[in-house]
Amino acid sequence: MNSILKSVSAFAAAVFIFLSIQLYFGLSAYTEFHDPDAPRLADDADILSEAEEALLLESMTVLSDKYKTDVIIVTTLSTGGKSNRDYADDFYDYGGYGLGAGYDGILLLVNFGSGRGWYISTYGSAIGDFSDSDIEKIGDNIKTYLSDGEYFSAFDKYLDLIEYPLSGSALPRKASELFLYVGVCFVIGLATAFVSTSVMRSKMNPVKCSAAADSSVVNGSFNLTGAGDYFLYKTVAKTARPKPTSSKGSSTHRSSSGRSHGGGGGKF
Repeated sequence: MNSILKSVSAFAAAVFIFLSIQLYFGLSAYTEFHDPDAPRLADDADILSEAEEALLLESMTVLSDKYKTDVIIVTTLSTGGKSNRDYADDFYDYGGYGLGAGYDGILLLVNFGSGRGWYISTYGSAIGDFSDSDIEKIGDNIKTYLSDGEYFSAFDKYLDLIEYPLSGSALPRKASELFLYVGVCFVIGLATAFVSTSVMRSKMNPVKCSAAADSSVVNGSFNLTGAGDYFLYKTVAKTARPKPTSSKGSSTHRSSSGRSHGGGGGKF
């Protein structure tokens, strides 16, 4: 009986080691490739009409060609048990996406199944183009449309927004953010003006009138014999201007293929 158990244990250990080796070499054997026939718009959840798909695909092609960065949108009803991040990364890697020598690209996944949410995966130069803040702002802009079932509007807004980072420009502020910014600036300016004028008024107390200046001078106490201006020294203080810090580029992680991706996501 013991010999049988030992044989079974040895066999199980051998199988485990074999599978581990296969997994290791399987992952390390991944090579980057580009599939020119891979669809940029994969509406696997079937939420868009043919006309909407055509319009989006046209915009995606224009952006991809203009900035040499593959722009992909994917919808799904199931990620097969994977997280939205892993599903998006794997869809990009094993789908053969990416343009140029760096396989540059950005993929938006919208999951309508278990784990409902959105995720943006970046690769190559797109990692540097999109900061974590950019990805968060883009997600905040599209999740309202997604929650309301306005899927075409969500994707159309997404394509409009990603062009800003792709072109090296800052994302526009939301109307609410702009009003808040203007309001804060106005309050600060008003407070500063009030304090400044109050200080100036406090230093402008009127002097009481006097018929003559004799009451202000002690007789014989002032005797001016000479006057002149003399330059003694000057002091120049120099302070180094702080170098601006760049906020471009997002945090990165390793996908199942071994590639380094950037990105971020959320729920809707």
